[in-house]
Amino acid sequence: MSSPPLHSHANLPQFPQQHSPIPTSLPVNPHAKSVISSNTSTIDSDTANTPNGAAEPHTDGRSRTSAQNGRKSRGPKSPEGKAKISQNAVTHGLTSKDPVLATEERRPYLRVKAEYLALYKPTNIHERDIIEHIADAS
Repeated sequence: MSSPPLHSHANLPQFPQQHSPIPTSLPVNPHAKSVISSNTSTIDSDTANTPNGAAEPHTDGRSRTSAQNGRKSRGPKSPEGKAKISQNAVTHGLTSKDPVLATEERRPYLRVKAEYLALYKPTNIHERDIIEHIADAS
């Protein structure tokens, strides 16, 4: 007795196909940025809701405050100020190019580095690089 071929679909159950109806119109979003009129020209939503179609100025106190804040400073302009704020996000400096942070003094770092070099006495540039990395991390 032979079994039916693997690709046969004769033994699979048949389900009736159901189609969901496609909507003929979409709901209007009351928060949309623009309103399309019957002649398909775009009307600004701020003017569409006024009786004469003219735009009304924003009277909200927050809008006024926001405009005032927008006219204020946009950050430092001087090179010194820019250098200072460039360090705002620094938390540890382990990946920085300079092992001494702007908020730290360089003398203690140079002293530790000199102590490591005197202790290990590197004989080539590779050993010196390793010792400097140790000093950088300390």
